[in-house]
Amino acid sequence: MKQTKASILYFMGPAMLLFCLIFIYPVSRTAIMSFFSVKSVTSAASTWSWAGLDNYIKLFHTPLFITSVINIGKIWLYCGIACLGLAIVLAIILTSGLRGQKFFRAIIYMPNVIAAVAVGYMWLLYVYNAKFGLLHSLFTALGWKSMANFQWLGTDHMFLSMHRLCIQQCGLLHADVHCSY
Repeated sequence: MKQTKASILYFMGPAMLLFCLIFIYPVSRTAIMSFFSVKSVTSAASTWSWAGLDNYIKLFHTPLFITSVINIGKIWLYCGIACLGLAIVLAIILTSGLRGQKFFRAIIYMPNVIAAVAVGYMWLLYVYNAKFGLLHSLFTALGWKSMANFQWLGTDHMFLSMHRLCIQQCGLLHADVHCSY
């Protein structure tokens, strides 16, 4: 398909419209509201009264705000240095050909594997369990006895319970197994 400006705008238009509605509009409205005395976030603009920089002057003279800014700065500084330092050390270990390189690669990748196994095990125990699982409880509460007694993990129905794994592997449920380190 030949890319033209019209086709690019055609495909990017809806995404840009949603971005503006969901992100740009609230941020710009909040920035404008910060210069006014506003009783409620939902109050009409006609009820706002001009405050200028008074809101910012009050904010910068509030001890809690000063403490919060200092704490955030410390977190950025300490965690940034620690994360960057650890990342550099791990990158050197993984790329320099040191002895035990495969061991370090396995150790670094281990949290991803453990998280996926833990999520899978939780689904087996708490969702698909035929006696007290979430699906059993849900269908029992709805009065669907045949679905409540359905054996999700039976050999004939294993494919039905694997949909979660397929969706997860596609990246749609990545947040369940994502570990930050």
